[in-house]
Amino acid sequence: MNNATLAGIKTVLVEGISPQYWAAEAASIASAWAAGTIVVAGVGSSGQRVTVMYPASLPNVIGVSGVRNDSTFAANPTSGCTTGPGSNYGPMVDVAAPFWATTTFYGGYYDTRWLSQWCVSKLAAAHVAGIIALLQSRFPSYTASQIAQRLTSTASRATSWSETLGFGIPDAGAAVVAPPPPPLPVTVGGASTVRPNATCQWFGGASGGTEPYAFAWYVDGVPVGDGSSTLSYGNSGSSFTITLNVTDATGRQGANLLSVTVDYNAPECLDQ
Repeated sequence: MNNATLAGIKTVLVEGISPQYWAAEAASIASAWAAGTIVVAGVGSSGQRVTVMYPASLPNVIGVSGVRNDSTFAANPTSGCTTGPGSNYGPMVDVAAPFWATTTFYGGYYDTRWLSQWCVSKLAAAHVAGIIALLQSRFPSYTASQIAQRLTSTASRATSWSETLGFGIPDAGAAVVAPPPPPLPVTVGGASTVRPNATCQWFGGASGGTEPYAFAWYVDGVPVGDGSSTLSYGNSGSSFTITLNVTDATGRQGANLLSVTVDYNAPECLDQ
């Protein structure tokens, strides 16, 4: 996983799954997500509800269940799938995809259902990984959150999540052509005039998105603050511009700025 990020690989399909949490895996996947790499994993193929299955249960992983030909959940029995009891389901499911694949085999092609009756969630995850790779190629400047938001917001159940299908079956065409979400409304409150060398506070807010919000403050383009919705900053005697970027839980973003003038006649800041 670490090597994939270093190599600039943006989509990773994980085959191995387990009900056991592995801290090193979680840390590696979180770092990959921050770097723009998205991990996709199946949720298991034992035909039962499970409360956890890793890595799909991690917050920075796209968990995939299986569906039949008619787009219904691939519970047992599923036509052509006799080697396993069906797809798992549970709170880790983000989207769903066909529970089998047409794949290469000794130079030819075969449908895993009819040649070997092989149907597993990792094959469903492979379909979704392909769509994510397409989106990352189409939108190279997008964050991992923005790509995931496009995937789920254009899927067949985008407004009605379930434990079996998640947000539904992805629609690659719709995800590619869907307009970007409107920017988040962002506000910056606080003094627009301060005394030289004073330390003052500014307050940020956002609305219309999905909590939690992530706040990133900048002064004249340089990152400042602790990532909270409040900025405490001491000026160096020159006027400056504060910018606040906000990202919601789905990757939707917005920004606002405030130009601050330094003036000896300005009122004192509340926190001086």
